[in-house]
Amino acid sequence: MAIIKCPECGHNVSDNAQFCPGCGIKIANNLKKCPDCDEILLMSTSTCPKCGHQFSATGETSANTPQDETDSQEEEVLAYTAPQNNQPRKSHTVRNVLLIIVAIILAGGGVFGYFAWNEKASEETIEQAYKALEGSTNPDDYQAFLDSFPDSKFQNEVETKLNKLKAENDAWMSISLSSSKNDFIQFMNRFPGSRFEARCQQKIDSLDWIDAKSINTPDAIQRYIEEHPNGLYVDEARDMEKNMAELTVQPEERAVVANLCHIFFTALGANDQEGVCSVISPEMKAFLSTPNATKADVITAMEAMHPATITSINFVVNNDYVITKQMDADNQVSYNVAYSVDQHIARTDEGKTFASYKVIMEVDPQFKINSVQIKEISSH
Repeated sequence: MAIIKCPECGHNVSDNAQFCPGCGIKIANNLKKCPDCDEILLMSTSTCPKCGHQFSATGETSANTPQDETDSQEEEVLAYTAPQNNQPRKSHTVRNVLLIIVAIILAGGGVFGYFAWNEKASEETIEQAYKALEGSTNPDDYQAFLDSFPDSKFQNEVETKLNKLKAENDAWMSISLSSSKNDFIQFMNRFPGSRFEARCQQKIDSLDWIDAKSINTPDAIQRYIEEHPNGLYVDEARDMEKNMAELTVQPEERAVVANLCHIFFTALGANDQEGVCSVISPEMKAFLSTPNATKADVITAMEAMHPATITSINFVVNNDYVITKQMDADNQVSYNVAYSVDQHIARTDEGKTFASYKVIMEVDPQFKINSVQIKEISSH
């Protein structure tokens, strides 16, 4: 079944309808398509009004056949009812009157039957068109039904569904590009079972994943996995969770790194060369301002910190470590450590007796200090 324009009056009508509800012309089995432009025409059309295509004379003769048959039948009736002589008798007159009355009754019954059948066919067409709407979520389908059958018994129901679909479309267009998760949750609450529900779920999934990555903590990644076990990004989330677990500094690792820092500054304050050398790499990436520093470079710098006027240096390592773990291409683990240190100085001359420092260290896979950078925060 398809909705077409009536070739006679242009009214929307089903191509299965027996008659056009606009002009009453017969539709079913009375249509043909122009071979040149595909215009829908009545069978009796001889020239396409759109492109001028001329149909064969055979079609025209066929279209006139019903009228010829009607004329022939009328002639037969006239022949049958015509008087046989010029002097009609009374019995013939009575018979003719009776025949006319019967004909009128039969004709009246035929007209009534025609309209009753036409009304039944129209109701069946409306029923079919209404059933065809079942499951449709396209507002155009509902509008086409209302245009074709404006006074049907389904009008209110179809209008209600159409208005709901229009409101749903408008609401979706207003939030489709939103970056707010709540917009999509509220939409689903307002339109339960909406045809846009799957797209809402995808948007929520995407927004939750963006949040989890921006927070970038094991708890945030785990929360995404729990809320979206079948989400689009769950495999990526599980890989991230695994990597985070591998790069999470365990308590025992923290204890080893903290002990290295304590040993280093204790030995540095005591000018203990053996103690310092026991916790640093043979060649460091950097020590203070010296790149690629050897143990000899470290000892030289340490000796410069202890002139004769300084009687003692005591470093207090604060327990404010921020330790991160990283892995290279060979799966070798290293640690970056940030913490603060306070320095107390006893001296025989005038000068600094206290300083606070920010320390950045790198510890290699063998748990040796590979880089040391110290920045003074305050002093007096």
